[in-house]
This record gives sequence, C-alpha cells and structure tokens, in this order.
Amino acid sequence: MECRTPTSSAPAGTLTARGSRTCARWYSALTWRDWAGFDPVRVRRRFLDGFCPELTQIIEVDGRSAGSITVRPESDSVWIEHLYLEPAFHGQGLGGGVLHEVMATYVDHRPFRLNVLQGSAARRLYERHGFAVESEDPVDVFMAARVGKVSPSIAE
Repeated sequence: MECRTPTSSAPAGTLTARGSRTCARWYSALTWRDWAGFDPVRVRRRFLDGFCPELTQIIEVDGRSAGSITVRPESDSVWIEHLYLEPAFHGQGLGGGVLHEVMATYVDHRPFRLNVLQGSAARRLYERHGFAVESEDPVDVFMAARVGKVSPSIAE
C-alpha cells in the first residue's frame, strides 16, 4: 500500500481536477449509494465544500488506485476525512491499515476527529480504532479518538 497526493506527479491543475473527480466519484458511490435521501447535487456539493486536494492522498495497491483519504490537522484536533476504498479492496484490512498509519503519524496532544454517515458500516472500523461518538445529528455521527488509542494491529 502506498499513499500519494494527487498533485505529486503532474501539473497541479490537471491532477487536482483528476483527484477531485476520482475522490468525488468514490464519495458519491461508496458513501451515499444506500442512503434513502440520496440527492446527487447535494452529495457533490457536500463533497466539494470539504475537499482539500493539497491534503488528500490517493491510496494505491500494486499500482492501482484503491481509494483516498484526507488528513486535516488543526490546532486542537486532527480531522480524518474522505477515507474511501473501492469495493474490490473492502474486507482486506486496507482501511484499518491506512487508519493505523495515519494515527501513528500524527501522535501528539490532539485527538483525532471524523464524521461518518448514520448507518454506515465504516463506523465499526472507526470504533475498532478507538473512536467513540461525541455527537450525532440525523445525517452524521461525529466521533473522536484520544491520543494513545491507536490500534496495535495494522490489519483489522
């Protein structure tokens, strides 16, 4: 597994556009496909409002794009956003490996934070890595993991 920024190997404009299209496709297909209130315009807007290409990495396995993740450090927390994997890579421990790697990289006083859709199977992955619910609304579950809660196993 390797993570690379979409802007690392071509002119910034092209790769940023390609990276955002790739991530938006994963976001729409993987996150919202089973959501009863699916609205493609709202989904795209929600993604683009939060997409930060300079903080996004494409996850590659054997030279193939497998997914993406964005890590957004702030002064009081580290946000993990847009962790998406193509369905062909589900159930192989890749999501857990990526999450473990990110959490091991940003070890300091700040908690990790993320939000996941209500009913998403990804919530179990986050709970296995020490995330607990801080708050919820009708659409999202907001979770946090305190420093030192990094899972000892990469392949979960």
